[in-house]
Order: sequence, then C-alpha cells, then structure tokens
Amino acid sequence: MSDPQNPRAAALLEVEDLHVTFGRKHKTYAVNGVSFTVNAGETLALVGESGSGKSTTARAALHLETPDRGRVRLMGRDLAEVRTRELRSMRRHAQMVFQDPYSSLDPSMTIMRIVEEPLRVHTAMSRDERRERVVEVLGLCGVPAAHLHRFPGEFSGGQRQRIAIARAIATNPELVVADEAVSALDVSIRNQILNLFEDLQRKLGIAYLFITHDLGVVEQVAHRVAIMYLGRIVELGPTAEVFAEPRHPYTRALLDARPDLTRDVGGVRQTIQGDPPDPTDLVQGCAFAGRCPYAVDLCREVTPASIEIDGRESACHLDGRLVAEVPGAEPSGAEPSGAGR
Repeated sequence: MSDPQNPRAAALLEVEDLHVTFGRKHKTYAVNGVSFTVNAGETLALVGESGSGKSTTARAALHLETPDRGRVRLMGRDLAEVRTRELRSMRRHAQMVFQDPYSSLDPSMTIMRIVEEPLRVHTAMSRDERRERVVEVLGLCGVPAAHLHRFPGEFSGGQRQRIAIARAIATNPELVVADEAVSALDVSIRNQILNLFEDLQRKLGIAYLFITHDLGVVEQVAHRVAIMYLGRIVELGPTAEVFAEPRHPYTRALLDARPDLTRDVGGVRQTIQGDPPDPTDLVQGCAFAGRCPYAVDLCREVTPASIEIDGRESACHLDGRLVAEVPGAEPSGAEPSGAGR
C-alpha cells in the first residue's frame, strides 16, 4: 500500500460525534457517537460485523443519510451548513463505490453514459471533453475504449466493478468511499480489484474510506483501521499495530476468529460468545460487556470513553494490554494461549 505524506496535516473528511437513528416509535440506534478522520492519500478501513453501523456511518458521512447530530467536515466545510445546491456540487470531491456491481449500474445505459453521468452533473465539460475523460478513466481501470457502447449485462462482475470505479473517479475526487466493494467478487477477482484501488491511489493520490467485514482486505489495503461494534468505534489505529497488539477484547476476538490466522496476538485465544444486544435499546455501560470474557461491574455500568495513547484509540475500561493487572478481570472460559492453532 502507498504511504501518505504527513496525513495528520491534511484531513479530507472529519467526522465528530456522529449519531444516526432510524424509526420513530421504535428507534434503532445505528450509529452512536462515532468520530474519525480520513486523511489525504490514506486508506482508513471501517470494520465490523453485519449490523455494526459501518455502512450507515459511511452514508451519513457523505450526507446520503441525515445524521441526528454530530459534525461532518469535507475539505474543511461543515456539510450541515452547506446549502443543498452547493452540497451537490461538493460531491464531485467525494464519490462512492457500492457493494453489488450487478445492481449499481443502470442496465439500460451504455458504459459511456454511465461513466459520463457524473461529468454531466458536476462539470462544464463539452461533449468531446467528456468522452475523452471517460476513455481516460476506463483505461486507468483496465476497461478498453472499444467497450464504450456496450451495456453492463455484457460484462462479468469484476469488469462491472471496474466500470463502477471508473465512474467514481471520473470527477477526480479526493475521497472515494468503497462500501463492501469487493465482497461480492470471487477471491481471485477480489485481489485484482484491490490491486486496482491501490494502483489508483498511487497514481492519483485518492484517499479511501473502505467499509468491509473482511480483515484480510483490511490488512492488504488499509493504513489505519477503525473497529466498530454496535454503532461505536471501539478501537482505532495503524493497521499493523492493531493487528499485532489489539487493545480491545472485541478486536482481539475478531482476529482470533480468522481462519487463516498465522500471528500470535498474545495471551489467550478468544472466541465471541452470544449475540450482540438489540440495537433498539441503548445499552448501559459497554455494549460488548455481555460477550466479553474480561468484563467487570464497571464495564456494565459506565460507557467507556475512547482514550488515545501513542496515536491509537481504545474504548475499553481495562485496555487489552492491562487485563492481566485488573483484579477480577481474568478471562472466563477462554482456552490457554496457543490452543487451537
């Protein structure tokens, strides 16, 4: 993966205390106080189980979903203060690639029309300029210009996703949000598309917010990773450091559950027991406490704040590094270190 230059000095997307709920009588608390930044030229992966709120977070960050509260800044502009017409124009700077390449492309439109559409909406390019740009971005994505007048149904899933990526980069955005963009693809095709994302980042300096449940994808493409659980970020930091020394019990359990795990994350090997709480109820204390082998009374009573230490954040009263030092916090029912490997 490419390495961004001075990422902290160039935040493209800043999300602060984001909250999103659905429903009126019976509310679903989808996102509960999420904060993060995506910096110029980097890839931040947002990871979690199905229902963790990661896709809703991404959509709310682009104001495709309306947050209940919180602040989102794109290139320094607070999106809540931007008028509708200007917000539409700002979207040329932040585009999205969706999960399913079979449903995200209009089957009645040619490839030329599909990739040209954002240029029609967001630029004043002439017809010839738009065609030239479409050919250019399709070429960057490995789609020959000879396919311009074909339709999506004539392409494989991997080719369709290349076309979707070409559409996303047509306006030369600074940020691309990829929402499970490789999860519907075969493994060999998935790797090709991940390599394409990395290649485009090197060539164009694009930043990515990568939404995924696949830790293998995270390890391949992400500079930093944010782990979500029940609408909250429980751990955030450089990918290599988080994978080598997870500080939150949920992160550690996710890593231990990987079928191809080859590294030792230290201590005992954890598995996640039970089901997550109902998202229609606001959980008192830590949302993971009911499934955490280290939980003590404090965890069930007080929601842990996210604490930053050495560029890493963890929302855990105990902190994974300190579990052994906390009286009464010995893991229950866990296997001895190295078991099952």
